[in-house]
Amino acid sequence: MPPYLALFLCVLVIVFLFREDKKTFERIPPALWLPLIYFFILSSRLPAQWLSQRLDNSLDAFQDGSPLDRSVHLGLLFGSGWVLSRRPAAFRTLFLNNWPLTLYLLYTLTSVAWSDFPLIAFRRWIRDLGLYFTIGVVVTDLDLDSALRLLFRRLAYLTVTLSTLLIKYFPDMSRGFDQFTGQASNYGIATSKNGLGAVSLICVVYLLWDSLTPHQTSKRSFRVIAVNLALLADAFWLMSLSSSATSLLCCLMGFVLLALMSFRPGGISPKAVAWIFLFALITYVPADYFLNITEVVVSGAGRNMTLTGRTDVWAEIIRMNQAPILGTGYESFWLGERIAHLWQVFFWGPVQAHNGYLELYINLGMVGIVLVFGLMCFLCAHILRGLKTDGSTSPLAMCFFAIFIFYNMTEAAIRPCNMFYALLVCALAVSSRRKARSEDARLESGDTQSRTLAGRQPGLGSRRVAFNSVPAGVRGSALVPACGLDRPD
Repeated sequence: MPPYLALFLCVLVIVFLFREDKKTFERIPPALWLPLIYFFILSSRLPAQWLSQRLDNSLDAFQDGSPLDRSVHLGLLFGSGWVLSRRPAAFRTLFLNNWPLTLYLLYTLTSVAWSDFPLIAFRRWIRDLGLYFTIGVVVTDLDLDSALRLLFRRLAYLTVTLSTLLIKYFPDMSRGFDQFTGQASNYGIATSKNGLGAVSLICVVYLLWDSLTPHQTSKRSFRVIAVNLALLADAFWLMSLSSSATSLLCCLMGFVLLALMSFRPGGISPKAVAWIFLFALITYVPADYFLNITEVVVSGAGRNMTLTGRTDVWAEIIRMNQAPILGTGYESFWLGERIAHLWQVFFWGPVQAHNGYLELYINLGMVGIVLVFGLMCFLCAHILRGLKTDGSTSPLAMCFFAIFIFYNMTEAAIRPCNMFYALLVCALAVSSRRKARSEDARLESGDTQSRTLAGRQPGLGSRRVAFNSVPAGVRGSALVPACGLDRPD
């Protein structure tokens, strides 16, 4: 088949799937295009990279960026900010209810002051602010469950189908040779084989969750399940082509967690599954010391203990780091003389530490590690609470939380330009929104009981009148949801 005919048919399939969503979701807000575009950029390539025939991996391109990329990110930032400004209490829902995230953002902004390249660091901070705004568009929507499913569903339409198209019909844009091993690799719409593995991993976990959990406000018809299975098969095929050991192992872990929380063998609750995972995580370090678990896993994945050269990079980065407490500044380590030196030492030109915790340490220091650790504990507490009361999104949040922890052992994912960090922030915001709504439901139930009691007891009649005369805004959220989302997009 001619490549451009295949492209035309692929576009028709994507348009058809988008139109079919109208039969599944009662409401499709136009504002969801903003987070969809942003998430697609995170999952694939920057706009300037899409317009070039080959990926520009030069040092100047990495440090300076592109005017087109900055314009697109600013457009998404201002567009999302405008949407949030029209939704009452949206910023409170996104930032005040998630105070550990706000504290971390303020510290990253402050770290620009001691960066060697403050202008570049500040520019990157403004760029990354768009991530939080676009996530806010999703979590402050009137129908949270449908908004989440619609976002990730359409993201799977785009990433899976376009990756398959590029690999089969446009190899110049989607295939290359590994700079470290020299072997041929496939990266689809991403910029590396690990990027393709990460995109496939996210789609597999979401599609499994969407197929196993009941839909709250949308229809889970046979058509939806059939599309899920087709996309799942394609995503598994792409993951196998990527040869990303990290994604394969994380996919296996996510599948086991999701299956245990969905089917509940032996009557085990999802919350118990989460606690078992946390216990295994805590005992991993001492167990690895005596049993060499890491060596067994790495050997089983077909890799050596250098993790394809990663340990050499880690040693050199730790030796170069001169700011262990505060770090070099927001996204500032891989700039100037430091990255030039590393590109001279390592011929394949690393642009990240290939370890999320080490990447956080060299940019934001021990203070940044403490803040992110507190953020993850805050999220874990919300997820555990949600697994007891909410059987819809909490299992998915738990899976992505577990994957995020292990994925960062070999890839730097604690960065706003990484899709897994976006999923972590999204899980945090959704969990906080669920918690606020459950508290409002309890308050509303208590107010209803009080009004009923006042109506039945003669001596409380005057209190009922006084209560009803108080404006709704003063009474809290008894009649209005936590976010005050009474205005459509």
